[in-house]
Amino acid sequence: MKRPTSITINKLNKKFLEHIKPHIAESTYLGYCSYANTIDKFIGDQKVASMTTHDLEEFVNVTMLSATKPNGDVGYAKKTRNNYASYLKRIFSYIYSKRVMNTAF
Repeated sequence: MKRPTSITINKLNKKFLEHIKPHIAESTYLGYCSYANTIDKFIGDQKVASMTTHDLEEFVNVTMLSATKPNGDVGYAKKTRNNYASYLKRIFSYIYSKRVMNTAF
């Protein structure tokens, strides 16, 4: 059994998407999957328990600003970065509302 402190962002994304899929429109779900894939690419291996607000802000405001997008362009627009920040807030709200930090996945 995994310890709660070993849960990664990647695993959290998977659990959140499984949970939310029946409750949202297909287009919203596909958008969330896109966010999850990009987040996993950069910080998916990070442990949820060790992530700080600073780490998440740095991801949204520094990493995403200098990242190369799939089309080759560099940097994500402010609105896009805000959408990612909103998604991150949602998955962290999920983990705390479900008390996932206190149980193993």
